[in-house]
Amino acid sequence: MAVKALENRVTPHVDYMIDLIQGSFGSKKELWSPGHNMTDRISFCIADIMGDVTFSQYWDVQRSAKNRHFVHDLPKGVAGIHLVGHMQWLFTFNLHSILFGELITGISSLMELSRNFAYKRRDDTPHEDDIWAHLLASKDPKT
Repeated sequence: MAVKALENRVTPHVDYMIDLIQGSFGSKKELWSPGHNMTDRISFCIADIMGDVTFSQYWDVQRSAKNRHFVHDLPKGVAGIHLVGHMQWLFTFNLHSILFGELITGISSLMELSRNFAYKRRDDTPHEDDIWAHLLASKDPKT
């Protein structure tokens, strides 16, 4: 039931992606449409969906290239966080910045984005229909 309640947040993003792809077909006389990088198209759509259902805000990366770098930085940031957890000895000699500069940049970008989303969401008018609202309202019955 909770997933069904998010349908109105998901559908517009998927519909836009489909319209974008269909709109590139042009006239019916053409046999082929221009190519699309479907990895990017789907990643941009998913990023907008995740921001919307989680924080009631999204990057609008399907429509604007301004924030698309976050979509590409996210996997780097996650990989960097995993690396830090498993290879902490790299920090001893500052090797992490030499060997994994791109991952460090990804982590910084991911942390800044997450912080901005969380602060904006905290300060916004309360939303009752996003995931963040449910996380904020959840209580551990024992504590």
